[in-house]
Amino acid sequence: MVKLEKDFGDGESIVSDKFETHEVFDGFVTKMVQYLASKEDKSPFRVNGANNFAENVNVIFDAELYNSSFEPIAEKDISIVFKNDDGNEFKYTFSFDNARYHLNAGQLPVGNYTYVATVVSEGKTLKETGEFSVRALQVELTNTIADHKLLYQLAGEHQGEMVYPSDLSRLAEIIDNNNNISTVIYENKQLDDLINFNGC
Repeated sequence: MVKLEKDFGDGESIVSDKFETHEVFDGFVTKMVQYLASKEDKSPFRVNGANNFAENVNVIFDAELYNSSFEPIAEKDISIVFKNDDGNEFKYTFSFDNARYHLNAGQLPVGNYTYVATVVSEGKTLKETGEFSVRALQVELTNTIADHKLLYQLAGEHQGEMVYPSDLSRLAEIIDNNNNISTVIYENKQLDDLINFNGC
C-alpha cells in the first residue's frame, strides 16, 4: 500500500491510504516526467520531415499528436496535402504504427512544395504547414570513381593528353610542347573627336 503524505508546514500532515496499489502513483510520476521532459515546442500537433529530398529518394514525414496533458494520442486520421509550384496537389494520409504516425509518399517530381497537414483532436482542427524541395539528381555525383578509359578517350578526341598523378611533374613540359597553346594578344582601337580631348 502506498501512502501519500502532504506536509502543511505547521508540523501536521495528512496521510491518505485511499489507493491499494502503486499504479496510480507510478502513473502520476510518469505523466509529470513526460510533461517536464517534453520539448520546448508545446504544440499538440507536430509534423517532422527533411527540407530537401533528392528525386530518387522517397519523401518521408513523421507526425506527433498529444492531448492537453502531453500524452500521445493514437489512431487519429492525419491528412496532408503537398502542393508544387505548378499548383498540382498530392494528397496522403499518415499511417499509425508502433506508437507513431508515419508517411512514405514515395518519389515526387522535382520542384518546390508547400504542405498543409490537418487532424481533428479533442474537438479542435489542428494544422501544421511547411515547405520542402525535391532536387534533381546530379548523375555525375553518383559515381565517384574515375573512369580512366573514358578520360583517355576524351583526351584523345580533343588533342589532349591524360596525365596520372604520378606524372604531374611532366605537365609543364607537355604544355610547353603543345603547339595549340600560344599567347593571344587582343588589340582594341577606339576613335574619338579631338574636341572631347582634355589636354594636360
